[in-house]
Amino acid sequence: MATSHHTLATARRAAATAAAVLIALGPGTPARAATPGPQTTITYRGMALRVPGAWPIFDLAREPGRCVRLDVSAIYIGHQGPEARCPARAIGKTTAVQVEPLDATVAVESGRATLARVIAGQRVRVDPASGTTHTIAAAVDQARILVTISYGRDSGPADQILRTMAVASPSPSPRPSPTRATARPTPRPTATRPTPRPSPTRPTPRPTATPQPTPTPVPAPPPPPPFIGYGFDSCSAPSGGDMQAWLASPYRAAGIYLGGANRACPDGNLSPGWVTAVQALGWSLIPIYVGLQAPCTTGFATITPSVAGVQGVQSADDAVGRARAFGLAPGTPIYFDMEGYGPVGGECSGVVTAFLTWWNTEVRRQGYLAGVYGSVSSVHADLVDTPTAQPDQIWFAYWDGAGGTGHPAIPDNLWTTHQRIKQFRGGHDETFGGVTLNVDSNVVDATLRPAAPPPPATPAPTPTTPSPTPRPAPTPAPRPTPSLPPRPISPY
Repeated sequence: MATSHHTLATARRAAATAAAVLIALGPGTPARAATPGPQTTITYRGMALRVPGAWPIFDLAREPGRCVRLDVSAIYIGHQGPEARCPARAIGKTTAVQVEPLDATVAVESGRATLARVIAGQRVRVDPASGTTHTIAAAVDQARILVTISYGRDSGPADQILRTMAVASPSPSPRPSPTRATARPTPRPTATRPTPRPSPTRPTPRPTATPQPTPTPVPAPPPPPPFIGYGFDSCSAPSGGDMQAWLASPYRAAGIYLGGANRACPDGNLSPGWVTAVQALGWSLIPIYVGLQAPCTTGFATITPSVAGVQGVQSADDAVGRARAFGLAPGTPIYFDMEGYGPVGGECSGVVTAFLTWWNTEVRRQGYLAGVYGSVSSVHADLVDTPTAQPDQIWFAYWDGAGGTGHPAIPDNLWTTHQRIKQFRGGHDETFGGVTLNVDSNVVDATLRPAAPPPPATPAPTPTTPSPTPRPAPTPAPRPTPSLPPRPISPY
């Protein structure tokens, strides 16, 4: 996560659609945006794409340690290597391109590309949430390729690159020679005797029904124990081998970035299999979603004030969908990363709290816990003053190098029952088990895992005589949906 102690100001005008946002910047590092100029053509597995000639091109098979950065304009060919070294504090997006095989490594991204489209004459599948994520994921099934193009303020450069895509037609398979079928005479049907009608029988008298034994009630399971200890977070999920090596560290919780309009790193190692494997090692996970930021910030894709509630719901829907896709069960907390902003207490704060109110509502409606990460001097100051926007759990940044989850700006009567995480140190290198990672450090006192499902009820013994047919249970009323203005339609 980026530092939340710097002052971020300068208001910007509201965008007319969800795609109009600011150029995404990494913390302290200006991102290079797409600019007009000479073009070059890249080819990969029968697909061609025209990109700006000034952008660097990285072959990830030859550079397995390179981190894919969506906050720097570049072209990445292939999958990010499992041992790629990514910084802890990268955040924001600009126009960047990754082209990789459409295989099991990108199963989550490919699975979310459900919207059929024809782009540049090619049939592709795209993620319908691209307007929310600021990342166009286009699965080209004909070429077995996934093209991912991120964007910051404007989707125009990403659209322009995607429209240059050309896929070579596969060589046609030779058509089999037609063969003349040998005609066989149709056999004449054999006459059959009619089946004799059964003799009428007297109906069997219905036995007297006996009452069904009542099953023994099963007590509800106890709530899951909280996680109390140290956790780290980094822009990209470390490999399974790195997580194994870091069992030598004092950390036992790891922050993982699920998505969002300002997430600077792609999925990388993160997959359902990775989640299962690292949890089996004993790690607890802290899902993070880096979505739209406060409208009074610069360098990020920001909330549109007129549709703040709609965008809060859209972000929650995307975050929950990704959590499910990675195998994180309902009951898991999902933390929205809201970076520092100012001034606090005015119109900007009102937009942020409106957005987070609907984020909380929608995340909870889908069965997950709503969390918010940010600075004690900005978003958490606003949350303290706005009860309707308060999440289930908080994660605040205060880089004093000390433990404990208290802070004078957060009253002791709020978030009192294992509902706090404190980030006490920003990005730095640490080495355990021979593996060096760049991480943020946190002290955690929070519920990170969902409660165990209740055991099945003991089945009642089967009665010796039939029971009367039970009445069907009434259909439950549909869950109410928040009344919201129409959502912006994704350009894809």
